[in-house]
Amino acid sequence: TEGYLISGPVPGLFDAPTVSHYAPREHALEVRGRFSEDAWQDLASHLPAGTVLVGFTSIPWRESWKYGERAFRYLNLNLGHALAALSFASAALGWRATLLDSVGTEDLVQILGVGVADHGGAEAEVEIPDCIVAVHPQGRAVSGFSLSEEVLAEFKEVEWQGRPDQLSPGHVNWPLVAGMAKATAKPHGGIAPETFDETRDGPRFAYPPTSFRKLIRQRRSAVEMDTASAMSRDDFYRTMSRTLPGTGRFPCNLLTWRPEVHLAIFVHRVLGLDRGLYFLVRNPDHEESLRSHMRGNFKWNRPEGAPVGLYMLEAGDFRDLARVLSCNQKIASDGCFSLAMIARFQAALEERGPWFYNRLFWECGLIGHTLYLEAETAGLRGCGIGCYFDDPVCSALGLAGKEHQSLYHFTVGKEVPLRRMETLPAYSATDR
Repeated sequence: TEGYLISGPVPGLFDAPTVSHYAPREHALEVRGRFSEDAWQDLASHLPAGTVLVGFTSIPWRESWKYGERAFRYLNLNLGHALAALSFASAALGWRATLLDSVGTEDLVQILGVGVADHGGAEAEVEIPDCIVAVHPQGRAVSGFSLSEEVLAEFKEVEWQGRPDQLSPGHVNWPLVAGMAKATAKPHGGIAPETFDETRDGPRFAYPPTSFRKLIRQRRSAVEMDTASAMSRDDFYRTMSRTLPGTGRFPCNLLTWRPEVHLAIFVHRVLGLDRGLYFLVRNPDHEESLRSHMRGNFKWNRPEGAPVGLYMLEAGDFRDLARVLSCNQKIASDGCFSLAMIARFQAALEERGPWFYNRLFWECGLIGHTLYLEAETAGLRGCGIGCYFDDPVCSALGLAGKEHQSLYHFTVGKEVPLRRMETLPAYSATDR
């Protein structure tokens, strides 16, 4: 995932409206192009004062060299993680991040300067524009944003600077990845932002005293889980509750649609909670349909004190099933719990269009990023699982056809100390 900043003049940084590329290793902005004050005022006319825009793109070769055709879903999961990271960072500084979903893919090509003839030359790998996000003051809503014809016309004339580095001298062509990018390109225009149900808040769960900066810097993916450690019920409930949407609930409030993804959870070792298969319904509008499509013998019992939408479907030891469904990876059975993210798939695409396919994975990545930080808060560690058997997952739940699909797996537990790997500080050169 690549990041870009579009902003008006910033004292001490830019003296004119500028498009910049973010270089993470240097923690610096690389100026790509400048545009007029009139164009910036047009862009900002429907945005709260002080807003800046952050654009994201993906480079398929970063994933396809290893994963081939599966790279496309990993690109979009990564983008979901990046969106969540931006939302968390914004909230920590008293700001809010909001996805601007009225912007089409071709619009992004123009305003980010990717895909233009002189952007990378013949050597640079393809870069796909994904989305643009407004970072704005808390308490101020974003609505009515659009790119005018005048703005788009001016960006066509921007003199773009710089050329991206080539990632590798040799490549393998995966036509399906390019085909998917073309098929899921978003047209100009968006969906009306959907409101969240504020009546489902349910119980609140306290956080232990901790440093957000420390959590961010120590966050890693677990490689191996301890098979004996457990987590508390309150920590588990808080983790599940944190994935639920709401107006003031970041990072979920970055998205403009009501949840399309639910969680099928294999609880292995949670103190005060029976082992078994649980399910978190993240959108109450879907509950009746889920119950009718899933196995008829599921109990749908809500545990005492649980967040709204969390149900026990069946008691029992599901460690073997969890491992098998995640490509026989022990990390899915050895932790405190693992889960599968189940999307309302076919109807969501039929209602909105093929471009929404990517956004289903963005939602999953956003949930995964939340789970990573919640695991760290509980003194545990998380790990996203990209290898799983999607059809058997749905079969285990009684789901058939394409109405629902499993799009991402995740596990949380106590990490076994790594004996053959060294963990370095997040920033080894300077304290940023």
